[in-house]
Amino acid sequence: MYRFREDPFPPLQRTGTARVYPYPMQDDVTDELTEHEFTAVVLDNGLLRVTVLPDFGGHILSVRDLRNDREVFYHNLPLKFGLIALRGAWYSGGLEFNFPQVGHTVTTNDPLAWHLTENEDGSATVFLGTIERLTRMAWTARVTLRPNDGRLHTRLWLFNRTPFWHRIYFWTNVSVPARDDFRFLLPCTQVFSWWWGARGVANFPIHDGADLSRYTTHKRPTDLFAKDLRADWFGCYYEQLDYGVLHFASRFEVQGRKLWTWGTADDGAVWTKLLSDARAPYCEIQSGRFVHQGVHRLMPPRTVETWSEAWFPVWGLGGVLHASEQLALNAHRNGSNLTLRLFALVPLPDVTFTLLQGGKTLERTTLSLQVGEPQTLTEKLSSDEPVTVLVGEKGRMVLQVRLLLDGEKVRADYREEPAPHIGLPEQHLSEPTTVTDWLLQALEREERNEPEAAAECYRKALQLDLHCVAAMNGLAKWHLKRGELRQGKEWAQKALSVDPQSEDALWWMAVASYWEAGHGTGDTGQGARETGVAKACLRALGRSVTYRAAAFALLGELLLREGDHRSALDAFQRALEWNSQDSKALALAAFAARKLGDTDLAQEFLERCERVNPLEPLLWSERHFLRGTGGEREERTFKPFPDDQLWLDAVSDYEQVGAWGTVSVWFAVARRHPSSMHRSVWSPSFGTNPMLLYHAAFAMWQLGKVAEALALLREAQQHSPLFVFPSRHEDAAALRTALTLAPDDLLAHYLLGTWLASVGRWDEAEGHWRKATQSEEATLRALAWRNLGLHFRLKGNWHEAATAYDAAIHTVSQREPLREYAWRLWLERDQVLASAGWHEKRVALFEGAPEAIRRKSQIVARWAEALLRVDNPEGAYALLMETSFKPWEGEWAMRQLWKEAHMRLGQRAMAAGNFAVARRHFELAADYPANLNVGKPHWTDDADALFWAGWCALRMGEKDAARQLLERAATENQPPNATTAEFKAKAATLLATIVASTQETESKGQRA
Repeated sequence: MYRFREDPFPPLQRTGTARVYPYPMQDDVTDELTEHEFTAVVLDNGLLRVTVLPDFGGHILSVRDLRNDREVFYHNLPLKFGLIALRGAWYSGGLEFNFPQVGHTVTTNDPLAWHLTENEDGSATVFLGTIERLTRMAWTARVTLRPNDGRLHTRLWLFNRTPFWHRIYFWTNVSVPARDDFRFLLPCTQVFSWWWGARGVANFPIHDGADLSRYTTHKRPTDLFAKDLRADWFGCYYEQLDYGVLHFASRFEVQGRKLWTWGTADDGAVWTKLLSDARAPYCEIQSGRFVHQGVHRLMPPRTVETWSEAWFPVWGLGGVLHASEQLALNAHRNGSNLTLRLFALVPLPDVTFTLLQGGKTLERTTLSLQVGEPQTLTEKLSSDEPVTVLVGEKGRMVLQVRLLLDGEKVRADYREEPAPHIGLPEQHLSEPTTVTDWLLQALEREERNEPEAAAECYRKALQLDLHCVAAMNGLAKWHLKRGELRQGKEWAQKALSVDPQSEDALWWMAVASYWEAGHGTGDTGQGARETGVAKACLRALGRSVTYRAAAFALLGELLLREGDHRSALDAFQRALEWNSQDSKALALAAFAARKLGDTDLAQEFLERCERVNPLEPLLWSERHFLRGTGGEREERTFKPFPDDQLWLDAVSDYEQVGAWGTVSVWFAVARRHPSSMHRSVWSPSFGTNPMLLYHAAFAMWQLGKVAEALALLREAQQHSPLFVFPSRHEDAAALRTALTLAPDDLLAHYLLGTWLASVGRWDEAEGHWRKATQSEEATLRALAWRNLGLHFRLKGNWHEAATAYDAAIHTVSQREPLREYAWRLWLERDQVLASAGWHEKRVALFEGAPEAIRRKSQIVARWAEALLRVDNPEGAYALLMETSFKPWEGEWAMRQLWKEAHMRLGQRAMAAGNFAVARRHFELAADYPANLNVGKPHWTDDADALFWAGWCALRMGEKDAARQLLERAATENQPPNATTAEFKAKAATLLATIVASTQETESKGQRA
């Protein structure tokens, strides 16, 4: 595989849909080949062999069709990365699961928890998933092969195990080879497309004479999303190979079907080179929970969403007209004969095939269909009327479809089939003017992960209606997500004063009181009062359809905190009546039963939990406490904990129920398994994550063992802060406790500041970071200065930001381990200097930078831009010529700098009368050098460069060259929003003048 490097500096500046904190960026991709050992899980049923890499984001690396000895999906080795994923590095190939943020997911390269099981029916399942850290929701994908079944089955399970509503997004991305005979099969009449059609909607498959189903039609990067999906299948087919890949899922559960292609122009070919040593192009066929990837929806607290999908190869059909869950069909007409081809995905030894036309039965026969063996039937037609194909087995319908006969063409008739309700407005919301408008916009902002913008919308609604309960609840939620419990509680109280039965207000009041009681201030009376408030609100929600399962689950946690295990068990059982798939409630019910001494009942709950989600961290911790410790059994138990974060998730869950003794024991268990406690699999090992020690100290303090707590805090301070990104409310509580016990703990100050900034509380973070800059430990000091620099940069305080970055860079340059990451600080400082307009200083700093800094392509890009700002295009050109860049998807900055440099040089030479030099620069300005790695797109916007190159050639007396250059400018294939359209028109005018002049000269010559 090719190496990429992670960023040790917390990515706090990335917000909205670009947010990745608490994950580090992975945006330093290299051309360095290296070896890396992955665990591979292989499923094989004699028809398909599936290779899964749990250590690599749960990617399905390969699905091998054993009948045909070929890969079903795009198989791409070695692993090669481009800057496409949310965190940067992304690999093309196989199958990838993406949740919960738009784009290639934050865990696409990270190790996931996994569990392998053999089922009673002879099938085998590998479970893949994690608790992702952006929202702390859980997801699990069950990947199953069944005996004598040609399908790869997946069952997706999403669980919001938090008290908040969170936005969700889930897309399964499958890469398939891109070939000229590729055809996209999509049972719809319209697609969302941002390149084709008016207002983002195009007809499918034919739009304005273009066949959108063909790969070769798309010259530009293109995505197509089904708008009115009329059947439950889709896929692609290779006509020359007579081979296809299909997908099946209920369109009402999985609304999204997508094609993605880089297109066939040079800019697409560049990405093939960046992502594949074989330079083999690929397309993506994707399935998604919602209709397109701009759509997110909010998931209520403690709820589960689950659905099934299947992917499978077919062949020997000549194409596909329709597919059911077990059967694929194609049909061709030749005169009065209709040829039907059937492809079974499971054995169908005794099915009844019926063909109807015009109310009459043309054929009824019994068929025996074997897996992977296409069967052909030819029937005589009685007319041109539609025909209906029915395939049934033992009273159930295996396949049913109506076929339209249009001359020699045959197509499926889905006109009467309902499309799913996609829930999108016909027109985008205009500028809000009413309370309803502001509330709708707040919802939209929340779905985009823009909490501050949503809060502002709620404030606007309250300006129009002081008694708007929905806005009050929205602000309560916003404050609670930021850890501002008092303010959140105040807004919930205001909402209840207007509407005492507001379910949302009762819920937020309960959550605020639950946390205040749990995080503790040492005032036992206050804790009891908060617990009482929370209990009253939760019991009031027992009749709420939205909140009752969550309310009983949270009530159970409160009762565990009080030590009332019997009542807690009752509450969890009530919660499970309403949501039987709440794996956290099942595991905590087992905890309650264990505390009551009922090990059989505890084991029963754990078995139920494993059936629901075998990757639930509390399942394995509780199983450990039931089974005892030590030996091979313990090693097997902790395979689902691939890194330190799932250990911390289990610790946090125990803290919330007041199980401080369990936390301390669990920490001791974690210490025995250092191999599963990596901070980052892609970065150097920095020892134990100090957050584990801070949580252990928190537990000891709660148990009254202050000396032990202080010893753990001293140990925590000895560990590196690199790649430590606290993100949980429980992390903040542990760090605040540390600072109560040890106010001079500068590592705790730094980490608490980082958590505060991550929830938008930057001003509070500043004080903690300033204290951390006093540390004698250089790494901690550098991180604190960097975060301060980022803070001031976001505030627009350029002088303080530059000073902070100067301090960070000076500190880093003195010693390891941050020295290799110093270029990132240079880059961020340059962004500050550029914003301030201090371009001469930028250039001076780059010219005096260490060689290791100057070599980084990311730095070269900033340096070249700075040179252009100080009117040194020669220097910019030289830098751009000698460096190979790795752009982000959709990034054109290097090409823009290249063009700007040459346009300036051309204008300068032209003004000096040196038309030959000017022409050369103008022609270069229209070029797309290979080292920039952008490629020439189908649409270009270079008419200005070509016009001036032609003009210079004309001034030099080179009319033929001028004509060619001007013709290129005048006929340039420009995008609708081209910035050089006027030069295209000027070129056409000048070209016409040249042609007319030439014709007149020739005419005069003939007359002479």
